[in-house]
Amino acid sequence: MPSVALRLRHVKSKIKWAKKHIVELDQAWGAFKKSNPYVLGTKLHPKTKRRIYYIASAMRVPILFSLLAGGAIQALVSALDYLAYELVRSHTGVDLPPNFRDIQFPVADTAKKYRARRGRVIRGASRAAIKAINALKPYKRGNRLLWTLARLNNIDKHRLLMTAAAGVIQLKYVPPTPPGWRGAPMAQLAIWLDFKHPVFPVEQGSELFIDLPNAEINDQIQFRVQIAIREIEAGIVKPQPLIDTLHQFTTLVEGIVGALTPCLRSTPDTRGHGRRRGTPAGVRQSSSGTPSKSSNTP
Repeated sequence: MPSVALRLRHVKSKIKWAKKHIVELDQAWGAFKKSNPYVLGTKLHPKTKRRIYYIASAMRVPILFSLLAGGAIQALVSALDYLAYELVRSHTGVDLPPNFRDIQFPVADTAKKYRARRGRVIRGASRAAIKAINALKPYKRGNRLLWTLARLNNIDKHRLLMTAAAGVIQLKYVPPTPPGWRGAPMAQLAIWLDFKHPVFPVEQGSELFIDLPNAEINDQIQFRVQIAIREIEAGIVKPQPLIDTLHQFTTLVEGIVGALTPCLRSTPDTRGHGRRRGTPAGVRQSSSGTPSKSSNTP
């Protein structure tokens, strides 16, 4: 008899696989940053004479980042599809439901499209399971994060995600030391400036900061970069930190699995015991091949 834990084994394996990709992405990004991929330069504007700090040289972000991000997203969506399959299996009591090719976790663009799709992709699930999925509001205006996850997965099936660039999120500014200054060192007065609109992508020539006219070169200026994702098709217009976004997706999926676990039930494991695929629980095959009720069926 498959326990609920056994039914969730493959679901949780997919989530673990996604987490593995995220860890690998984090490590790869850390190694990339250590290679000093961006060099800061400075120049004066020919007319205004304002000091401009810009990216003098930039290394191309490895395609590996997009591959790892896509792998994590695909694994998380697969975990939800596996969960939907187990919800149908546990309620129908069959190893291979007749509609097994259609079963997947329902996510749609609108509530109307979700209702139209739901009956096909989770047909056979219990009323409790369908009610729990309804409560998630798995459509764009109801559950934006879930919809974005599903949309990114669909995009990744056709092309690489737009993660092959880094967005500057903050810049450290150390005020220049005024002549005759006797106060605290200017380094102690440094501030991090947040970019309202991150520079995306960071590439050679990208301007980061514009100082006062004829300002002296401030070699204390630093900047931070973060691997980011921007997919307008998935509603991500403003670049978002990629690794943080993947962690949000993982937390979301784990929460959905937890919410739907009570809808799973243990049913007799008939694999290898003669029951044909697609035969409901409580029905056995007679020697002639005609289904007949078992003796313990009411």
